Amino acid sequence: MWNIWLLPLQGDGKPAPWAPTRFNQASPRFSPDGRWIAFESDESGDPEIYVALTEGSGEKRRISPGGGRRPAWRRDGKELYYIAPGGSLMVVPVTPGPPWGSAAPAALFRVDGEIENYDVTPDGSRFLVSLPAEKDRESPLRVILNWPSLRKGER
Repeated sequence: MWNIWLLPLQGDGKPAPWAPTRFNQASPRFSPDGRWIAFESDESGDPEIYVALTEGSGEKRRISPGGGRRPAWRRDGKELYYIAPGGSLMVVPVTPGPPWGSAAPAALFRVDGEIENYDVTPDGSRFLVSLPAEKDRESPLRVILNWPSLRKGER
């Protein structure tokens, strides 16, 4: 079981669980203003993206109705991105609040293969996407044993 922990930089400086649960929580990301945390949770049975207050009070809101991983915020906090099952990068327009609100997710683009990781420019206009290497491709590296004998025409 994975839970999110916070480390206060003031006061006693002791780490504490943020919102302990019996479900796995992963990939926490603070909103640009620090008031919200977007994170993955498998509470529904599959990884989904949720948003909750950093203070841990109040309810969390699920924003990925069809599954999601690796949330990321646009620098102004007006959009939240995540990876949907099947390789689509999704965007959710948000109203940073109060009260915090979100619109329905929309697919920005889809890639062939599973997105391993990504990053977004501060204005949300460009994305850098990491994909796994093709498994069927032949390696460009060749190892030749006993190469001196090839120069002499020997085998």
